[in-house]
Amino acid sequence: MQNLSSNPTSAPGQYYGFSIQPTRLCFHLLQAPSGSVVSLEVLDDTDVVQPDNQVLVEQAKSGLATNPISDWSTDLWKTFSNWIDAIERGHIDLSRTRFRLHIVQQKSGELAELLHFSHTKEIALETVKTIKKRFNKEKPEGCKQYVKKFLSYDPEKLSQLVIQFSCECGDSDPVKPIKDFLSNTVAEPALDDVCRSVIGWIKIRSDELIGARKPAIIHKDEFADWLSTHCSKLSFDYLLTYSVPAPDPLEVAANMLNHPIMMRQLELIGRGERDKTKAMANFMRSKTGKTRWGEIGFVVESQFEDFIDNLENLWKENFLDITGSSANLTQKQQGEFVYLRCYNLTPQINGKATPEYMSRGTFQYLANERIIGWHPSYMSLLPK
Repeated sequence: MQNLSSNPTSAPGQYYGFSIQPTRLCFHLLQAPSGSVVSLEVLDDTDVVQPDNQVLVEQAKSGLATNPISDWSTDLWKTFSNWIDAIERGHIDLSRTRFRLHIVQQKSGELAELLHFSHTKEIALETVKTIKKRFNKEKPEGCKQYVKKFLSYDPEKLSQLVIQFSCECGDSDPVKPIKDFLSNTVAEPALDDVCRSVIGWIKIRSDELIGARKPAIIHKDEFADWLSTHCSKLSFDYLLTYSVPAPDPLEVAANMLNHPIMMRQLELIGRGERDKTKAMANFMRSKTGKTRWGEIGFVVESQFEDFIDNLENLWKENFLDITGSSANLTQKQQGEFVYLRCYNLTPQINGKATPEYMSRGTFQYLANERIIGWHPSYMSLLPK
């Protein structure tokens, strides 16, 4: 096999800088208020236009190969040069726009820090003086034309640009801020899948628009609707894979002794020890599953309540149907018929399938609470 040593003409760092843009677009879509429009390569690498027409433009840089905010970095000063050009051409309204330089990795630069903290006109003008003094003294070459444009720009406009400038550095993981935001509403086991889906959807959507020679503009509300639907579907799909293991047989036996009503309900219809053991195991798994799914956010309490109400209604429907149409059967046989009918029901939670033990175990919970019963005369036959 050919040795895949690095080609000196390849530029992974440069590619990384470009590839980070859809990830930043995703971050801005999550953060932007409702009614906003977020775009890629329209005003800048990424930009956000809020409903009140306040704008954020952002340049995203990778520090994989260089430091984009070192004092005389070409990246730093070319960014300001591009912003000045956009302002002068009328593409950016200086009075409504914030300017951000985002570096994926932790980097530092004295002049970038001065610019970042220049929050008043007086400080901004003083910062410009400092930059001019150092530029004249140190005479850097690579960034020369961009720094000169910066220093010769209209002082009023330049001070406003500096005031509205910010520089932020990440921690080398551009996906982490997205995960942190999504973790407020997405269950932890589903978080990686949701992140991949969200970034992939945005990448495909923006590529489609650019390929069709249209601006890569995504509306926040369109994205929010898609995300809500996707997260709901994904979370409930996890109900089938995030299954609760079967309980220990010794724990099952101990719990059978602690739930005499449940066991008596089964005895009244002639179910033996094997069926009683399975019933208790399903009850324990459903109880654990309800707790776990609630803790990690797969299902909320109101959805469990609706599920229980649905089971009660299904039991009542089958109980009345069987006891009213099976006069030829003994009451014990009728009760066994009701039990088997309910045993094979697998109602959904919020429209999504659940493991069989969830409905079977919840039926046992209802039987233990005397809310339902199997034998037609269960209320009078159970101990007081």
